[in-house]
Amino acid sequence: VSQSRYRHHDGSHLTFPGMAKTFTLRDHQKSAVWQILQEKSSLLDHSVGAGKTSCLIAAAMELKRTGLANKPLITVLNSTLSQFEEAARSLYPSARILVPKSSDFSAGGRRRIISMIATEDWDLIICTHTMFYSMGMSKKFQLDHLNAESKIYADELKRLQRNQSDKSLTRRIQDTLRSLKKEIDKVANAPIKEGTVDFERLGIDAVFVDESQQFKNLRYHTKMDQIAGLPNSNSQRATDCYMKTRWLLTNGGRVIFATGTAITNTIAEMFTLQRYLGAKGLDEAGLSHFDQWALTFGRIVTAPEISPTGKYSIKSRFSRFTNLPSCRRPFIVTGK
Repeated sequence: VSQSRYRHHDGSHLTFPGMAKTFTLRDHQKSAVWQILQEKSSLLDHSVGAGKTSCLIAAAMELKRTGLANKPLITVLNSTLSQFEEAARSLYPSARILVPKSSDFSAGGRRRIISMIATEDWDLIICTHTMFYSMGMSKKFQLDHLNAESKIYADELKRLQRNQSDKSLTRRIQDTLRSLKKEIDKVANAPIKEGTVDFERLGIDAVFVDESQQFKNLRYHTKMDQIAGLPNSNSQRATDCYMKTRWLLTNGGRVIFATGTAITNTIAEMFTLQRYLGAKGLDEAGLSHFDQWALTFGRIVTAPEISPTGKYSIKSRFSRFTNLPSCRRPFIVTGK
């Protein structure tokens, strides 16, 4: 029986033209950069101190230098913006780097920065998560995405009502549909701001998301309401990031997530990561629905548990959730 073998990325041959001669990347950083150059989507799961910042900057600059990306962007936490700017200017002293300042967060300042991004040729753009969120998708794209998501829930609701089953799930889906309707109405009724440029028209074709765990609260549909450890909250920033990653990956762009805490609490976070970075693979494998995905690779175990107060309870949760061959290809777990 033949066995598949995952591709190994060895970046030892990379030389990084334009990088300051006083700095040298470590072997695992070079291999991570090589993976990013070879794949459309990647996850850098680096531990603290593994050089994630330098790795992201070097990868973005190599994408630009080799013509694999025309306008790479790194979005970071507000608190680490100055750190990334200092590192980028030290590593590549001659590069054209755009870094919005705190004074650019006014309405007029944002419009000026967005205009600079759209009209000028930058080697690298570094911005905060807040600025990244302000680069809105077009109204049409947002409505198409939200309506498609709403249709999934509406079809499921019709099936449940037709079978007159699972009233608890029916109520949850109705609540979700009401929430989606509010989002759709908000987007549809939002005035078009003069002088704004949609994200699709900025020319950004490679996005690096540092501390990507900040976008883990992405809504997903599941019938599993009695399984412990399956939170299903939703944030507007996560939805916005998901729309941008889907648009990039379906239009020849690249998406790279970086985090030291890829999975913190639940298996749902693993599914969310794969939706961001490997949605096409999930669709092709018929695993775009959480329940299909979860039951393919895991099993539900019911067992007694003891709480911190000493009380026993019977809970169901997933066990032995490992081995994700059909969806693992877009990811890289590296760092020392």
